[in-house]
Amino acid sequence: MEFGRYGSAPAGSRIGFENGKIRVPDDPVIPFIRGDGTGPDIWKATQAVLDASVARAFGGKKRIAWFEVFAGDTANQRFQEWLPQETIDAITHYRVAIKGPLTTPIGGGIRSLNVTLRQKLDLYTCVRPVRWFENVPSPVKRPQDVDMIIFRENIEDVYAGIEWRAGSPEADRLIGVIGELGTRRRRRTQCAKPVERRVLRRGDHLPIVESVAGTGSMQVGERLAGHAPGILHRLIGGLRIQCAEGECLFQLNIDHR
Repeated sequence: MEFGRYGSAPAGSRIGFENGKIRVPDDPVIPFIRGDGTGPDIWKATQAVLDASVARAFGGKKRIAWFEVFAGDTANQRFQEWLPQETIDAITHYRVAIKGPLTTPIGGGIRSLNVTLRQKLDLYTCVRPVRWFENVPSPVKRPQDVDMIIFRENIEDVYAGIEWRAGSPEADRLIGVIGELGTRRRRRTQCAKPVERRVLRRGDHLPIVESVAGTGSMQVGERLAGHAPGILHRLIGGLRIQCAEGECLFQLNIDHR
């Protein structure tokens, strides 16, 4: 398949999705972005590990067909674009991709490429499995008990990147909405914090559901806990300590920082 300035993708098959399930062929084509800075060095090691792992796990019967696409400094140098449309098209078509770190100028230039990728591809959630591997040093008391999945919101709240100049019609409308919601005072005193939702799940059999706030001044979690029987509420600091002590047995965490 052709992707404009990138030319043809390597021989291989597209990862499928049928009846709500991912179908992985024996030769999936996976686009990759080397990234900027340490990205190329990280990618060199990553590719070697992944290729060796697939070969060993499947006895050579399966392989990954890597397809390089571009973003960041390399894309700008080659194509005078920070995020070429061909990269979006390739990732959209092949469904699964891997990327290295991407540069974002501070205070100007371009918007975060990471956030732009999330928005264009509608990557709502960053799923982070967290568990311990035997013989790996760990600072927690019982690392073998750490087994959870964090679902981190990617594209809403501050990641929406909505910003207008002061005095513009859009900004005035937003201020009006905020005022109607009764949060003008909190906005002036900078007490309204960005909201970030995370879900921690260790197992479906666990009966505990947690609502967690970053500071005692954040009342959303307390209100949620008050209206939903069986939901506990605590500060994020206490939750982190419990996880470090091997007592993190929570299914749901809503983190308001």
